[in-house]
Amino acid sequence: MFSFTDPPQTSVSISPPGHIQEGTDVTLTCNSTSDLPVKSYSWSKSGHRDLGTEKKYTIKHFRPEDSGWYDCRSLYECGFRDSSTVHLQVNNSGSTTSPSTSLPVLYPPKNTRIESDPSGEMIEGSTVTLTCMSEADPPVHTYTWIKKSGAVELKSGKEKTLIFNKIRSEDRGEYLCQAANRIGQQDSPAVSLQVIYTLKNTTVLTRPSGVITKGSSVNLTCSSDANPPVEIYTWFKVGESTPVGSGQQYSITNIRSEDGGQYYCEARNKYGAGNSSTVSVIVEGISASPCFSNDDLTCDCPPPVLHV
Repeated sequence: MFSFTDPPQTSVSISPPGHIQEGTDVTLTCNSTSDLPVKSYSWSKSGHRDLGTEKKYTIKHFRPEDSGWYDCRSLYECGFRDSSTVHLQVNNSGSTTSPSTSLPVLYPPKNTRIESDPSGEMIEGSTVTLTCMSEADPPVHTYTWIKKSGAVELKSGKEKTLIFNKIRSEDRGEYLCQAANRIGQQDSPAVSLQVIYTLKNTTVLTRPSGVITKGSSVNLTCSSDANPPVEIYTWFKVGESTPVGSGQQYSITNIRSEDGGQYYCEARNKYGAGNSSTVSVIVEGISASPCFSNDDLTCDCPPPVLHV
């Protein structure tokens, strides 16, 4: 029969001690302050038993979801029972109670993502803020912002936001952020900035260019930079009160002298409209004027020149 003054106390030790990097194997050992023989061990996590019945319990490739309260219960040969609890967690936050041990687990950035304010389409000239979000322990110490088109690094440092005070059409494109701590780094998925703007650089291309032969054809093509794209093209001839055509291309076939003149196009989307500069269509020959029979004909001639 055994006799003792103080009851045996059970404790749990952790290997390796101190900060553990995510993915490391962690071994918990059930210890006793007494030399009394132990009949059996029982490991449980957060009340769920049957993790193991050995003195040691190993967690392979420790992950955040392995966090929780681990309990070792010792049953001594004499019938005495005792237990100890250890709290494993992936950061230094949260409370622990005695008798327990806190095990901070270090891990590189994960779930790195970009949040946009506002989200969706942005109006040119408005303020847009991108925020790089990431989970890491130790915390992220460097955020790097990259514009994918051209792989341009925009800035790098402790600031987790990228701010466009007055966003421009040329700012549109895909962006990603990279979060880094001393354990590792992770890139976010790219986000696309869609900048809404009215018509810009509206121009007309003439084919063929130069003087046009009577009876041939000429094509005028209107182009404009806009987001959303141009919905309506309208063609005008200077001096005429109504439009002469619609569509991105305006064609004049079997061209006549009276078709000569200056033309321009109007491009329109739901946010506004813009006009091109005028282009000249020059038809070979002299433009005819209407005449009627029995009318008077007046000719202007230069004064004669005498050659000796």
